[in-house]
Amino acid sequence: MMRNNTYEKTRQQLLGESWWTAEFLSMMRPGKDTSQLVKGRRLAERGQVIIKGIYQGGAESVVLEAIGGSHHTAIWLMDLEDDWEVVYRIFAANQDLFSKLLSGNYCRELDEMLKEARIHVIPASLEDLDYRCDCESDHHTCSHIVATYLALGNQVNADPLLLFLLRGKTRDEIIAGVSQYVNPDVREEVKQVEKNQTEEDVKPDLTRYYDPGTEFETVQYRDVQPSKDVTACFSRLGPSPYKLGKVNLSDHISGTYSKAAKYAYERTDKEE
Repeated sequence: MMRNNTYEKTRQQLLGESWWTAEFLSMMRPGKDTSQLVKGRRLAERGQVIIKGIYQGGAESVVLEAIGGSHHTAIWLMDLEDDWEVVYRIFAANQDLFSKLLSGNYCRELDEMLKEARIHVIPASLEDLDYRCDCESDHHTCSHIVATYLALGNQVNADPLLLFLLRGKTRDEIIAGVSQYVNPDVREEVKQVEKNQTEEDVKPDLTRYYDPGTEFETVQYRDVQPSKDVTACFSRLGPSPYKLGKVNLSDHISGTYSKAAKYAYERTDKEE
């Protein structure tokens, strides 16, 4: 019971209060792989998950281990396929709720309408997911997958449209799909506005393409000088809580900054 309470408290601290995020993570409750869930939650809490990208159908991440090293993970969600047409119709018939979704508020009422049509945008179980991790763990769901899913929940919390991106459609594709079922008069009005805006755009004068214009007459140039201490920001931040092997992560990064500054200055000097 104590673990469940700790889990609920941590989840609220980590993920905010949106109902869709809570439901998105509802499958990550303590179960058979409780140890992996606890470890994965700890990785996410410490910010050791780097989301490399969220794209149509899935997401990829790198999970950093406290003792050094990292693991690459990927999570995929099942595409809604033919159900997208039903989604478009529901959105078109409830444009006020759809507008709220576009602005970052996924109303539960809209989700209930989709569920009544037997469309579950938010994963209900691990069977809705496909995932892999290069850690080769003996557990069905390793701690790195758990950590990635939790970190993904943070992203979904801020932008519920990511739920639909993970199901296979981008924002623009959804808007285009919904527009097919919007009142024809409204659709024509939108098209006319877009046409007028296009016609009002200033056409470029290609004969003056290489003309710098008068704006550059007031530009003053000065010699580029490297900073005396490009690693000063790291001194103010202090040591990182993570290490790569036995070396602190901030030492790795500060060394890279110094080399990059020196290289940039040398390139600038040569080009002059």
